Amino acid sequence: MDEIKTKRLLLRLPHMNDAPAVYDALNDLEVARWLTKVPHPYSITEATGFIGKILSGEIGKPGEVRLIFDADGLCGCVGVENGLGYWIAKRAWGRGYATEAADALLKWYFEQNPGQNIKSGHFTGNDASARVLTKLGFAYTGEIENSTCAATKTNVDLYQMSLPEKEFRQNTIVNSPP
Repeated sequence: MDEIKTKRLLLRLPHMNDAPAVYDALNDLEVARWLTKVPHPYSITEATGFIGKILSGEIGKPGEVRLIFDADGLCGCVGVENGLGYWIAKRAWGRGYATEAADALLKWYFEQNPGQNIKSGHFTGNDASARVLTKLGFAYTGEIENSTCAATKTNVDLYQMSLPEKEFRQNTIVNSPP
């Protein structure tokens, strides 16, 4: 399945012509500072490389990483490769898109991987991401000191969280397909 639709969003596999929009969103330090692997400044070459790695299967299995679109275009990315991760473009902050997109992709993920647990986490100070993860049913499991943020080149505490499928099914909160 290439597309997942929610009430307000479309989650789909990236296309190379999405690179300029990915570049625009991730070249914002206010977005990149909450991510472990995204450098700042971020280049169009890095955006193209990121999409190429998704399409080639170097990042995630098919369908595990998807771009998020609202009525105005690209607004983020969500993936379940090595745990749940996501980012939302600054223009779309505060609209509940991270929760809605993650909920939809987790439904897909658990259909493919019944009975599994999935991990995630957030940096100290990223209260918005902490709210998203707890709404989805994630629980804190521990803390890693000195995780490195590529954008700021600083060490930051990364709080680890986990979500068993059973907890997700009991706490599904966001949406169902239209």
